[in-house]
Amino acid sequence: MAMAQRLVAAVKLPVAIDDREVVVTATIGVVTNQDPDLSAERLVGDADIAMYQAKSEGGRRALQFATAMRDVVGERVQVELDLRNALKQRELVIHYQPSVDLRSGEIVGAEALVRWNHPTRGLVPPLDFIPLAEATGAIMEIGSWVLREACRAAARWSDMRQDAGFSISVNVSPRQLVAQDLVQEVAAALEETHLLAEQLCIEITETAVLTDSPAAVSALAGLHDLGVHVSLDDFGTGYSSVTHLRRFQLQELKIDQSFITGITENKRDEAIVSGLIQLAHSVGLWVAAEGVETAAQRTILQRLGCDLAQGYLMSRPVAAEQFEQLWLSAARL
Repeated sequence: MAMAQRLVAAVKLPVAIDDREVVVTATIGVVTNQDPDLSAERLVGDADIAMYQAKSEGGRRALQFATAMRDVVGERVQVELDLRNALKQRELVIHYQPSVDLRSGEIVGAEALVRWNHPTRGLVPPLDFIPLAEATGAIMEIGSWVLREACRAAARWSDMRQDAGFSISVNVSPRQLVAQDLVQEVAAALEETHLLAEQLCIEITETAVLTDSPAAVSALAGLHDLGVHVSLDDFGTGYSSVTHLRRFQLQELKIDQSFITGITENKRDEAIVSGLIQLAHSVGLWVAAEGVETAAQRTILQRLGCDLAQGYLMSRPVAAEQFEQLWLSAARL
């Protein structure tokens, strides 16, 4: 164990490459054996389990294997294996949550939200598999599939009512944002589905741009050049929100649900939401509120001048067929 800890410490020392300092990290799982009948495969497996556990706790450390880890990490490994097969087995589906114009009540777009219909676990909540997909890299393939399918659906719905104002929002993870081919992938999806660039909105979270990564800055600039809209999701939860409004070329911000929940009871939350709306409008951005669940919340948001809203009050995320029915009926929500 002491040797493993020394290895972790040694690896993280900066290394000079082409006049730049590069830092790498290591995560190590350690197992000791006093049972002569234990196979080498089992030892390696236990060490692997300890490594996964260390990664789930933030990594960059060495961790000694304990028997209790088998159940917890073993289940995680099984979920990871299942997730890698989910696309091939057509277990992933997209649900669509309407985006409503608060002035007219009309549906003006939708947010594409991936769901996993597991054959034995049933419908797996996104919070139970999206972080895992992000950590393992499976989010790249999943994200590409969601982008293409959402664009294809949006193009079809736009044609049904000859409404070029309809927009589809697709979430892009931090890992996707810094990938070198994101802009090319978005351009290819638009060309393949014949969706107009201005009908696609890419949603990013504040955490995705907190590091001011050159790759993220380049990707956002590339999306802007394509004519694709960019929305800053979960607005208000990061530490440098105003900086993001100034630094990046955005078209929309979405106020986090944590602020919307309290606006009917907490004057401070209402004042914060009012200030965010005024700030966004002053720099030419549209404002969407997420997590609108009561008529009272909607009334306050209308009074404050919020542009768009999503939430259970209007509609839960629904399957494509149900959304299509809502869209064709021209329902006001």
